[in-house]
Amino acid sequence: MAVVELKHVAQILSKLQAGSAATAALVLAQDIDQGIQEYAVVNGRYAYEVDGYGSTYSMDDANIPSLLSLPYLGYTTKTDPVYAATRGYVLSPANPYFFSGTAGKGIGGG
Repeated sequence: MAVVELKHVAQILSKLQAGSAATAALVLAQDIDQGIQEYAVVNGRYAYEVDGYGSTYSMDDANIPSLLSLPYLGYTTKTDPVYAATRGYVLSPANPYFFSGTAGKGIGGG
């Protein structure tokens, strides 16, 4: 979410002719995105959390921002292979917040 919104901020700042601030916002967005790609793509899917020490946590719960909302937020597309793998994991019993019963199935929150 931060990557997408920082890019929006950069566009607004550019229109306001605040070039150095626009550049700073864009650089920060790129740095965050690079960190996501480098540290939060694990086993071909996005991790829910990373701690900066190599540990990751894979899950998702029902809220926004969430991993399922990445295309809605504009970070990626539904056809992105990493997103598709993430979606498959999130909507499976491997996700600790995936629930299934006689009334339905899906993700919830804790």
